[in-house]
Amino acid sequence: MLAQPSKVATVRVKENIPEAIARIFSLTSPPHLEKGNAVTIKLNMCFFRPYETGATTDPRVLEALIRYLRTLADDLNISLIESDATSARADLLFKWLGFNELANRLGVKTVNLSNDKRIKVPLPETCHLKALWMPKTLLDANYSISLAKLKTHGLTKITCALKNQFGSIPYRGKIKWHPVLDQVIADSNVACRPSFAIVDGIIAMEGVDGPDMGKPRVTNLLVGGEDPVAVDSVCATIMGFNPNSIGHIREAEKRGIGSQRYEIVGEQLSDIRENFDYNAFYHTVETVIRKIRK
Repeated sequence: MLAQPSKVATVRVKENIPEAIARIFSLTSPPHLEKGNAVTIKLNMCFFRPYETGATTDPRVLEALIRYLRTLADDLNISLIESDATSARADLLFKWLGFNELANRLGVKTVNLSNDKRIKVPLPETCHLKALWMPKTLLDANYSISLAKLKTHGLTKITCALKNQFGSIPYRGKIKWHPVLDQVIADSNVACRPSFAIVDGIIAMEGVDGPDMGKPRVTNLLVGGEDPVAVDSVCATIMGFNPNSIGHIREAEKRGIGSQRYEIVGEQLSDIRENFDYNAFYHTVETVIRKIRK
């Protein structure tokens, strides 16, 4: 007997971002938190680009999320997490993008996962890697949230919840995995699957220069749910892609991380579909390749 499809909330954001964040959880599944629980929020800080470009975490969404979580339990130990990238260091990005100031103001922590204690996580034979050394702060959390952006990506077509979790791997040289990126994205979610995924498309990004230098696109959407495969499948569809054309969605589903079977709650897909520029470029390239092969 097939499991019930997971719920994916799609919420149109109007004036009130806090209200939209609360609606995401009320439509799906509010966290079951207790006093003193450790909560991590994985940001998206891919480069020195302010949130208005659509490249990085929107501080308005982050603040609304922190304040919502604090309505659920007292004395939560909330950490804003990110690891170093090949081209940028998380500590500098926390400062430059204003998250250190936000953290001090709201009484939360910023944690550079690349400097965190690491724990070896063995991976099953279905994975590409045999094991990953993952950060202790993330593994020890009672509840982890992937706060991703709705963006295109030059290598993986989209970058949403599943790809955001890849950024939790604490190695600086993650570029070495680009030839097998879809596989390792899935592996990272096996090593530490988020408890909940929110994809912020209030200011999204489109174009072949995503995920950092593409064009901002206002969609005023939030997408969220407990199943990151289902969430990313919905996000791919919103952007105009067939989810089955996204390699890391297929690989993550194979590994049992989640399913492309979902139930939309909130705005219906027919009302929120977009046609991101990268999708048109992708189809043009595919047409050229097919002609060459003939």
